[in-house]
Formats: sequence, structure tokens, C-alpha cells
Amino acid sequence: MRWDCLVMAVALAACSAFVPPPAPECDAARFDPQPTLTCEVAVNAALDSLPSHGPIAALQFLYGSLCPPNARCMAPDGSAGTVIITYGDGTQQSVYVRLEGGRLFTEAPAPYPPSWVEG
Repeated sequence: MRWDCLVMAVALAACSAFVPPPAPECDAARFDPQPTLTCEVAVNAALDSLPSHGPIAALQFLYGSLCPPNARCMAPDGSAGTVIITYGDGTQQSVYVRLEGGRLFTEAPAPYPPSWVEG
């Protein structure tokens, strides 16, 4: 077998195995001034923070953090949000992303919904 053909076959197989994630559903909240963290930046940061994973079926971005009932949580100001990732098998994770002082921070992926959600 010719090596150049083998290399090309392996490269094509690797490329065809990659399926890009779907377009995210983005929070339509309006802020004045404009939010400093955009949906696209938050989703890309969240995806970069994930360990290896299966196919992604859906992505959702919401401004603010997940807040337990009766807790005192800050109102969303456009600088932070939560990305919810739904995998092809139906499992979900969330990643909290914030922009602070011009730097982007992500928390480790967490199970979604959180354990404090009833039901």
C-alpha cells in the first residue's frame, strides 16, 4: 500500500468523525449597556472546558447563574452566564462562564439540573 494513500484515508476518516455542535439557543435578555459577555464567547469557552464527550444535541446560554430557591443571587448584568449542554444520550451538564476585568473564567462542568432542583 502506498503511504500517501494511507495517510489520506486516515485523515478523511478523522474529519468525517467530527460533527460540529448545533447552533446554541441564546438568551434574548436586553441590557443597557450591551452585555460584556456574548452568547458565542460563553458557549465557546464552555465547550473548551469540557473533557472528551459524546455528540452534543443542544446548547443553551442563559445570562446569570443557576440560583437555588430562596437564595439571594445577583441579578444578571450581562457579564456572566450559564451554558447548558445536552448530549446525544440525553444527559446534561452546565458550565458557568464569567467575564471579569477583561479575563474569561469558566467553572468546571457540573451535572444539570443541579441536585437542589426538585423533581
